[in-house]
Amino acid sequence: ITAASLDELRGMLGKLPLRALAWPAQVQDAFQRLGLKQLGDLLRLPRDGVAKRFTPELLHALDQALGLAADPRASWQPPRRCRLSRELPGEFTSLDHLQPHMEELVAALCRELRAYDAGTDKLRLVFKHWRQSSTTVTVGSAEPCRDPKRWNALLQAQLADCRLTSPVHELQLLSGRLRPFTAANQGLLKANPRPGESLAKLVDLLRARLGHARVFGLAATADARPERAWRQVEPGTSSPGARLPPTRPIQLLAQPLPLEQTAGALRHRGAPLKLIRGPERIEGGWWDGETWIRDYYQAVSSRGALLWVFHAEGRWFLHGFFS
Repeated sequence: ITAASLDELRGMLGKLPLRALAWPAQVQDAFQRLGLKQLGDLLRLPRDGVAKRFTPELLHALDQALGLAADPRASWQPPRRCRLSRELPGEFTSLDHLQPHMEELVAALCRELRAYDAGTDKLRLVFKHWRQSSTTVTVGSAEPCRDPKRWNALLQAQLADCRLTSPVHELQLLSGRLRPFTAANQGLLKANPRPGESLAKLVDLLRARLGHARVFGLAATADARPERAWRQVEPGTSSPGARLPPTRPIQLLAQPLPLEQTAGALRHRGAPLKLIRGPERIEGGWWDGETWIRDYYQAVSSRGALLWVFHAEGRWFLHGFFS
């Protein structure tokens, strides 16, 4: 797709969703609060107001995208990667017998990384079989690494549940993109771990055993709606400028559950409820087409459970449980 003029380029870019832009999360949250969904919505705002609310760098980036400011680019270079392979002296079906060969490959790859003065955040180990497709194991690191002990530990954690169904005659080891590596300053008498290093190692081991998608951090957002008040982030990532909500329940239901109401008294599973705190009004969602108004209360049941309930459109609902 090509644009023949700057006006045509502006129209084409205006259809892009703002979520597709690689801008900080706090900026994206501000766009959402303002009801901005596409780049065209942002371009229609007064420049002075955008500059005051955000940063001059954002306006400069928009001008570059629209062809109104110079945007020099460095020539693209393909990312460097390391690739090693080893033909085995025989056919192996036991991971214990393959262990020395895997460790030698990892050590060779880490030496190559040091030669480039780089690290990597991903390794892929491939077991080659004669009569069936290869078996592939992938591990990742939260930060660029070139320590063979750490990579071997991650591979062993990932291989704990791996079963080879066919003999292996060749090993291949492929790295992810080579990334800048910053070595830690060592103490004179004792090596002190870098800040966050222990957390990074723990995250790597958990992801190697449980999978990358199952290990993540949580951060608050600027959205007041309980369902949208948090988002997944990399473990250890902070969320500057996020809204700090009042006390919230530990367990939030995926969908609010209608409550029984008998003779004016609220009941949950037959137990009467007593409202002890509230209301807290939460309204919003108009920017997503989900305009609603809810009055939230803390309620205690006759069985001692502490619940989070709300009243909306003449009905009562249960939304969560406090510990």
